[in-house]
Amino acid sequence: MSDAPPFPSPTKRWHTKAQPCGSPSRPEVSAKGKSVLITGGGTTGIGGETARYFAAAGAARIALVGRREKPLADNKAFIESKYPGVEITILSADVTKPGDVEKAFSQFAQAGKIDVLIHSAALIGPREDVTMADGATYLDAIQANLAGAFWVSRYLVQHGAADAVAVAINSWGAHLSLNNDFSSYCVAKMAVYRLWDTVAIANPNLSIFHTQPGVVLTELNLSVGGAESFENVKTDDVSLPASFNLWLASPEARFLRGKFLWCNWDIDELKAQAKELESGPELSIGLVGWPGYSDGKYSDLIISCGGKEHQVHKALEEHKQVVNLPDDDPNAVEIMVYYLYHGGYHAPQHTTSKDQIAQDNTSKPLSPEQLLVREPSTNSTLDGATADFTPSISGPRVISLDLALHAAVYAVAEKYAIHGLKNLAMRKFKRTATEYWDSNDFLEAVRGAYACTADTNRGLKDIVVTILHEHPTLLDKEETQLILKESNMLAYDLVMYARHSNPST
Repeated sequence: MSDAPPFPSPTKRWHTKAQPCGSPSRPEVSAKGKSVLITGGGTTGIGGETARYFAAAGAARIALVGRREKPLADNKAFIESKYPGVEITILSADVTKPGDVEKAFSQFAQAGKIDVLIHSAALIGPREDVTMADGATYLDAIQANLAGAFWVSRYLVQHGAADAVAVAINSWGAHLSLNNDFSSYCVAKMAVYRLWDTVAIANPNLSIFHTQPGVVLTELNLSVGGAESFENVKTDDVSLPASFNLWLASPEARFLRGKFLWCNWDIDELKAQAKELESGPELSIGLVGWPGYSDGKYSDLIISCGGKEHQVHKALEEHKQVVNLPDDDPNAVEIMVYYLYHGGYHAPQHTTSKDQIAQDNTSKPLSPEQLLVREPSTNSTLDGATADFTPSISGPRVISLDLALHAAVYAVAEKYAIHGLKNLAMRKFKRTATEYWDSNDFLEAVRGAYACTADTNRGLKDIVVTILHEHPTLLDKEETQLILKESNMLAYDLVMYARHSNPST
């Protein structure tokens, strides 16, 4: 049974305890083999209960991070008694201290990259009117919450898997102004939301979610006013956010990447709205009324490319009604326009693991033209509020589409002198190519890097030459040898790189 929503909700059903879709028994949300790190992982909190759900779902390793060792030890003992096959690690750390966070993350990652992060640690701060609160105390609380998210996100990027999931426990206070007593906490949570957004833009393979966990009688909540503060408030069971967090870590939830979600919302109803939610600004924090890329509001200019029209604004271009770009990659142009509005873009989500990609030798190699020019599908994925963008490429995702897409974006950005986009595309290309150098998809991207940019432009070329030099076994592959025969410049670059790297030879 579910209740009628007491707050505005995108779903008709409203939950106060664990949702069936987040049940650890569902194969779709299995955490088998996963390494999970949870801040605020003690016995009485949301993080602690979430750890139990991941253990029940088959996680291989779980790290419980917190300042106080006893609650962590108690939760470790409980989980090990029920799920003896799960390796539980206690990591004592204050998440506001970079040294503590670095030590905790690096220690846990010694046995393998972190697949899932649940950032639950937080500080309420002074419960006073903003105009009356002590300034130092007020600002210290904001600093503590923001510092925790900053250091946790930084070391997740360093020690997380390439496609790691991060669930940032947030609060309704980030987007609602209901009670000035918690203004310090609300300001902090809004800042934390934006911080994680910037992490997502810089690390497009991460899946980041923001959640309002419900009204749960945790130690943190009780500390700000005691149980009497909740006498007239309908509270939620701690199993509600725990089950929701488990579901968010599954592939089923990828359509909600970057969104702000209340754990009370019905998961089945959200799934039924997947296409609309993934392709629009709903459930995101932004400026209401701002004319976004996807809505075409107040548009007075059309950019046409590859049979697709982009309704934009003349502030972005010259004084024409229509600008045709017939010679450019349609997907790259779509990203270019989006970037001019939002300052970032995301490649499509992974549908295969790195091992699967490395073993996939059955696909027919693409020509440079096929690699760089693909027909756009009608399923454009745009988020007008968060700079979280997936280009309209149909079919299952493979890494070659990432690399080829970044190469094409780089070429378009160079052509139209959009230096920020050019640098961003190069960073994304380098990050993905470095991670997936041992796949056939990387070799296709080598073709693209040499086909889509001018001979004098070294940006992408230097990246692929460096990777080929660092991994000489790639030269044993028949496909690599074919590419070298096709591109005299690549062969020349490799010889010269080797010569300068080993001047005695």
